[in-house]
Amino acid sequence: MIGKELWKGNWVSVIDCGTDYECLHEKDIALVIPIIDKEIFVIREEYCPPYFAKENSPRLYFTVLSGKIEDNETWEDTMLREVKEEAGIVVDPMGYTTMILFENKPICKSTDMRGTFVILEAHKYSREKPQGDGTENEKLSRSLFCHKDMISWFLGQDNIDMLLIFGLNKLKELKQW
Repeated sequence: MIGKELWKGNWVSVIDCGTDYECLHEKDIALVIPIIDKEIFVIREEYCPPYFAKENSPRLYFTVLSGKIEDNETWEDTMLREVKEEAGIVVDPMGYTTMILFENKPICKSTDMRGTFVILEAHKYSREKPQGDGTENEKLSRSLFCHKDMISWFLGQDNIDMLLIFGLNKLKELKQW
């Protein structure tokens, strides 16, 4: 990390970037839209406090499955862990393909977080009850298993974040979708 740490919380730190600009320091992230059975995509209806910090914002947002990349993980490890935690999809390590939408790219200009965003097509998987990560935010959220015909409906919603808009538009571009 470059810059002086001004404040440290459980999830982020505020750092002085050496200019007149403060920024957030966060772990990098893996983002994923899983596809199962060739026609079903999985997204989150998520309780995401930063999204509703402003007045009159919805309490639940449609977004992608995501998670912080831990020190001992690759983005692929994180992707598989999050798909299991958030959606209960246990993907066979030899039974999936991914399409990388972007790899190790900045997410937003107010944070140093970088993300890798993929569409994961699970060919071999099993299902279990999602366990979540134990946080209250995750307990208030849920994964939605959606038929590909619902993409346009989601894109018309106000409570959708830019990551999901980007991902769903990429899915629409695919010929089989």
